[in-house]
Amino acid sequence: MSEKVLPSEIMKKMAEIGWSNHIKGGSLERNSLLQPVNMIFDQIRKQNQILDLEILRTATIQKIFDYLERTNDSKYEIGKNKLLKVTELVNLFFNDLLEKNYKNKISLILSDEKNLKAAYLFYVRTFIPSKEKRAE
Repeated sequence: MSEKVLPSEIMKKMAEIGWSNHIKGGSLERNSLLQPVNMIFDQIRKQNQILDLEILRTATIQKIFDYLERTNDSKYEIGKNKLLKVTELVNLFFNDLLEKNYKNKISLILSDEKNLKAAYLFYVRTFIPSKEKRAE
């Protein structure tokens, strides 16, 4: 097993992937920006003795991708590259954060849920260009 990475670095990388690949809801509102992380936490709350973390990881990837397909307002279909980026984001959470930092202890990561979401939101917002930059 490789060395663990600080949770702040993981959340920063997740936020970068989320923002740069439009893995979010349809606006810049708080809930929209947090959509992928909310969906991840919703899935890990479903962990039980039968469903293993691999099922939850892959189901989370599929559910986020399905959400992005449903809410896609462009004339272009989203495809394999988007699926790969969703997979990368979810893998960072499950492999680097949950497994390496929390030792797959769901109750521990759920106790830090609000702080992790706040950090993700902060980092995502640092990637949003200012209105002046968007006008260029």
